[in-house]
Amino acid sequence: NLQSIGIDQTWKNVVGSRAFNTTYTNTDSRPRMVAATAALTTSQSMSPVVSGVQLTTQQGGNASATSNSVYFIVPPGATYSVNTVAGPGIQAWAELGV
Repeated sequence: NLQSIGIDQTWKNVVGSRAFNTTYTNTDSRPRMVAATAALTTSQSMSPVVSGVQLTTQQGGNASATSNSVYFIVPPGATYSVNTVAGPGIQAWAELGV
């Protein structure tokens, strides 16, 4: 019996164990939801990638850093990362289902 994402899962703050441009694997038997936030300037961007597929790109909007977030689901057994250009720092990274 497969359960829907979110049923009997909890959000965990994993910012201390995550880094941009690093690949992780969802070792759970269920999908994992990821939420990552960074402060981006106009020359910076971040892109979530799941099993080699880039999902979207968030680009900074002005010269002063502004918080931008990406949200995505990772199937069981899939790899995932949040890749960046110009190396903004992680402000938040949480995962549902870890």
